[in-house]
Amino acid sequence: MTDILQKHGIISLTGEACTMYMRLLCDLTPEGVEVIERFFGGTIKCVEGSNWNSSQGQVASIMLPYSCLEDLKKFIIHLYERQQSDRNTHQMSGREI
Repeated sequence: MTDILQKHGIISLTGEACTMYMRLLCDLTPEGVEVIERFFGGTIKCVEGSNWNSSQGQVASIMLPYSCLEDLKKFIIHLYERQQSDRNTHQMSGREI
């Protein structure tokens, strides 16, 4: 699962950063920020120096609940497949999007 996340700019670091072991600390590249914003439906304000590492172009860090990782993976796969498709049809209306 982490290869799909990493491929799209979400680099997992450690689960030990969360005192309750419920969240995974991840660094985000600019693409990762865009994916997370689209996934959660909002914007992320990146504070300069808020990332843990910067060796791969990371610009921010986020604590992601383990419970959302599978949904995030599905969301990324859906986005990637949508970008590869020339024609998309909305599942409910049947209209082309």
